Amino acid sequence: MSFLPSLPDNATLRHIFTRWPGPAKALIEYHEALLRNENSSLTHAEMELIAAYVSRLNGCRYCLTVHTGVVEKMGYPEGIVDRLIEDDSLSAIDEKMRPVLLYARKLTQDVRGVTQEDYDAMTDAGWDEQATHEIVGTISLFNFMNRFIEGLGIELPPTHAEPASKSLAENGYAPLLKMIEAAM
Repeated sequence: MSFLPSLPDNATLRHIFTRWPGPAKALIEYHEALLRNENSSLTHAEMELIAAYVSRLNGCRYCLTVHTGVVEKMGYPEGIVDRLIEDDSLSAIDEKMRPVLLYARKLTQDVRGVTQEDYDAMTDAGWDEQATHEIVGTISLFNFMNRFIEGLGIELPPTHAEPASKSLAENGYAPLLKMIEAAM
């Protein structure tokens, strides 16, 4: 239930974004530029895995549901995000992504605890400076989004989960950006 009295009780992010399209446009442009960058060292699926993992760490049901659906539609096995949370060693994921998710965990849960060694583990796994910038950007973006959504009391109606995941997996953030621009 939305905490905002001007919005319906069943408000979704679309309600927020069309009510305040200016900031929403910048935010979704950043999503699109970061998570759908065709020049990234990371795949779209890897970026979405980071988003889902951070959302799971934060307990944000909205982002967890949508982005886990995207991750699974992009080829990761069903239940992967929960398995990663349950296994501190992250053995369910390939070795190259392990230091990324360990970094995501630390940056999400112990921001002051992040060290050069944590960063070096990512570069030792083969991630270059551009990739680590994108990784940290994605972790940070979803820590923000999780707090934004939970702070406004936004919930994901069950009937919206599958269509949202499918659209995001197939089309990225462009349709959402068009909707926001139409509201301006």
